[in-house]
Amino acid sequence: MPVTTTYIVDGSDSHIDYIGGVWEEVILVAGNNALPFKRTLRTTMQSGNVSFSFSGSWIAAFGTVFSFNSAMGNKQQDSVFNCFIDNKPIPSTSQPLTGQPLCSNVTSDGNHNLTIVLQDLHQTIFSLDYLEFTSSNLMPNPGYSVRIDSKSPTIQYSPDWMPTSDNNATMTDKPGSNATVRFTGTKLTWIGFLSPKLSQGPMMEIIPWLLLIQVS
Repeated sequence: MPVTTTYIVDGSDSHIDYIGGVWEEVILVAGNNALPFKRTLRTTMQSGNVSFSFSGSWIAAFGTVFSFNSAMGNKQQDSVFNCFIDNKPIPSTSQPLTGQPLCSNVTSDGNHNLTIVLQDLHQTIFSLDYLEFTSSNLMPNPGYSVRIDSKSPTIQYSPDWMPTSDNNATMTDKPGSNATVRFTGTKLTWIGFLSPKLSQGPMMEIIPWLLLIQVS
């Protein structure tokens, strides 16, 4: 079974095609929720398409959908966008939460195309943050980033680390705990956050995943 790697493609990457409508790049430097990947979003309030071709077996699109009508208490349409893999519809989320995909799909390993079709936005802002896909190809583009899960064997933890209750991250609340990772590349970003414990006590370091920016 081939080894697969998860790659991240920022919404500003030139390999993502934005067709129709007016698309703007929004830069966020602060906010109450998690900041977008690379702190940028591609946004529009008009009909159009997003297209991305890839070689792999899984893909997900991450972003947000904000409706002015819904914010004012008016009824919002069930969906303002639809996702397709190779022209076949796949399930999508009408109002994704932060970190929740707009749509995702498992498919056969090979060459595919993801298309997001926007229609009838009606005072709705659609924003694309980034794409993730898994591939057995080694670094299909040097501009892509590599996602390293916190459970990856490339990360070595001291004994005080443990998985979170949902098993989606690794955490510790012990001073002096450490974690090391070996990698080949030019930059490594340690993704995590400090969170107060449910009971009073020291801060807790939580690592959901690492980001490796790698060049060929």
